[in-house]
Amino acid sequence: MMRAINIIGIVASVAAFLVAIYYIEETSSARWRSYDFYWDYDNDYSYTGPSAADVTIEGGLFSLLFTLYFVMVNIVNLIKIKTMTTKVLSIIGISLNGILLIVNLVSIVFSHDAHYDESTGPAWILFSPIILGFSIVYLVQSVKWPKPVMVSQKTLDDIIREDDIV
Repeated sequence: MMRAINIIGIVASVAAFLVAIYYIEETSSARWRSYDFYWDYDNDYSYTGPSAADVTIEGGLFSLLFTLYFVMVNIVNLIKIKTMTTKVLSIIGISLNGILLIVNLVSIVFSHDAHYDESTGPAWILFSPIILGFSIVYLVQSVKWPKPVMVSQKTLDDIIREDDIV
């Protein structure tokens, strides 16, 4: 199960990078298209596409889904994989996701002031390669060190007693 979650994390980090690039471009284009057209009194032609704030809200909601998924991935890896490397990376990942969650929420709530191409997009551009590296390490850790087989205390006591008899 952990292998599947971490493979999905690798794919999702690449997808988040591509989604961030797309919404950065869309927000920037929407802003510039609204400036390019002027009101001509002889012609009723003006820009009627989505505003930069609308694109920011849409991109922020998609980024919020990615953020919540990566929070879940980090928490599950922290609980399930018992190596020190995974624990350290999970704590760092949760911290970075917390920062990214705040940036996402600010971008969604204040979409007219903090556009996607100025706030959430660049944060995802920086964060996606980091979470890609974390997901690769999580995958290696889950494959290299599978869940240990637990030995019951009774079995250990029996082994110790047999050693004392001999």
